[in-house]
Amino acid sequence: MRNTDIDRVNSSESENEISREEAFVEALDAAKTHLQSGRVQPAAKILNKVLTIDSNNIAALKLMAEVASLSKTPTAALPILGKILQHDPANLDALNNRGVILMGLDDPEAAELSFRKLLKYHPNDCNGLNNLATNLIHQERFGEAEQFLLKAKDQWPFDATTVYNLGVLTFNTEPANNQKQLNYFLKAIELKPDYTEAHINAANALVRSGEFERAIPHLDKALLYRPEDPQILLNKGIALRETKLLTKALDCFKAALPLSSEKYRIDYEIAQTQYLLGDLKSATALYVSAISHKAAFEPGYFGLGTVLAESGQLAKAKEAFNRANKHPAAAHRIKAIDIITRDADPWVLFREEYEVLRSKDKKTEFNWTPQNKTREVFIQTDGMSDGEIILLSRLIKQLNKKSQKITLVIRKSLLALVQCVDGVQNAICSSTLKNKNLKNVDVTHLYALPSFLGLKDGNLPKIMGYIKPNRERKRLWDPKIFKGNELKIGLSWIDSGLRTGPHQELKFNEYEPFLELNGASFIGLTQTKNELQKGHLRDMDAADLSVSIRDKEDLLAAIDELDLIITGDTLTAHLAGALNKPAIILLPLLPHWLWEYKTQTSSYYPSAVLLRQSKANSWRRPVMAAVDLLKNNYGLS
Repeated sequence: MRNTDIDRVNSSESENEISREEAFVEALDAAKTHLQSGRVQPAAKILNKVLTIDSNNIAALKLMAEVASLSKTPTAALPILGKILQHDPANLDALNNRGVILMGLDDPEAAELSFRKLLKYHPNDCNGLNNLATNLIHQERFGEAEQFLLKAKDQWPFDATTVYNLGVLTFNTEPANNQKQLNYFLKAIELKPDYTEAHINAANALVRSGEFERAIPHLDKALLYRPEDPQILLNKGIALRETKLLTKALDCFKAALPLSSEKYRIDYEIAQTQYLLGDLKSATALYVSAISHKAAFEPGYFGLGTVLAESGQLAKAKEAFNRANKHPAAAHRIKAIDIITRDADPWVLFREEYEVLRSKDKKTEFNWTPQNKTREVFIQTDGMSDGEIILLSRLIKQLNKKSQKITLVIRKSLLALVQCVDGVQNAICSSTLKNKNLKNVDVTHLYALPSFLGLKDGNLPKIMGYIKPNRERKRLWDPKIFKGNELKIGLSWIDSGLRTGPHQELKFNEYEPFLELNGASFIGLTQTKNELQKGHLRDMDAADLSVSIRDKEDLLAAIDELDLIITGDTLTAHLAGALNKPAIILLPLLPHWLWEYKTQTSSYYPSAVLLRQSKANSWRRPVMAAVDLLKNNYGLS
């Protein structure tokens, strides 16, 4: 304002310097300027002076309501808006703002009345239609909300807010339809590139679809406009972690930590990341910190139990898993500990897995036991790992006496492989089962067979070499690989720690001591897209057979051609065992319970020698033990 002040309004007429109306206009302009610059208090001072002179000044009242909102005292705005509506019942801004404030105060009924009154006077107002729809969504009145959003879209086809809200509605009505939600959010971004909430929700839809890499640019865009939003930083950290950018993920979590009121959540996510980096000590401390901030935080106890177990502290791990009793996997982990310490029957877990699948699959009636007399039995394998299927497939031969026809239902990638198992006469793809009439057949699951057959204490039939490669697959491999009389040793490693945990990671460079030995040809069996790893293979003079292995049946045939296998806990380990092929299996401190605990022999694969870590994440001891075994038992030097 000029040097004149609003205080002069009272004398302006008599002095004839400025009219009251002009003074008000200037005062209100000054207040607007202050508000636009975030200077709430100077604006409030000017507006109070205007309202002292003219308590019914509508423009001043509107701005004072904005002051209340910016001051984070929305309730103070309600009487101001009420006063506006006394003088102007159809005032669009006042009705809309009152509804928004009431919705924020968790009074959806009162908010709805305000929005409906707005639409009575202004039936095609875009903000009114969207705000009423949003309010109805919060009340889970989705059908009514859709009507108002479709009307808004019809009237305002290029309004980004409307398109965004249709995405929100779809999230609530079709939660599994991530693509439809994503399309709405991407369209909203197209219409309004700086639409922060649309970027956030587009990222969320992509995360739910497992497209973490595509989610990251949307989160980056959101951070341009809200750089200190802890939730966006948290979401970006999770997406980075899922794409194996663990160090960058840590940076995001650490940036979110001082900004978040949920310290327990940030500690937990940092702990999860440290776990994947293999730093079990730091992960343990952070899990403890997380549950110290929120005593009932069950994921924290589950994470703590995991790192304690993998550090060999089984009693403490079991205690932590007990505290995470509502976590879906906690009971399973407790039983796994009981099994490896020989306190429980191993087949209990498989039976439980079977019961879980029975409860989930309402369409399939799991109705068969060996006591049933039936013409045909379908044995499903949903939810099983490749190794578990190979391990238990030996049992099918025993069932052939109990039914005229046993059919194994298997995923496509294993179809040819399981037909190499002795006793498997029929196998079909899981997708084929959908088209089968199951009225005249019985159905069970491979998980159920040990219990159904009365097996106890982890016992399985001692069958040597119960899988045989297809002779057509035992074609001539590269003659350079198999020439000469040297011992042919296949190497299989694990480089997928994000999914299995760092305790399972067994990278190729851990095998360097083997390649320094004389008297054997070393052959890589693990397929890798890592160019550095491929170069490492070449540098250490190890042949790479994996480039010729097209599928799992090829892998089986290749293993059968070799003299010895060295592997981690992989499908290769199970195939070598099923072939009765000599194998050295390198195991983490806490292995899968099928490999038992602390023994050097396997109850399931007599040809295997089990060598174990003595310290979490350190492979030196089992690798050097394997080197000694190669020297002493196979004559290598």
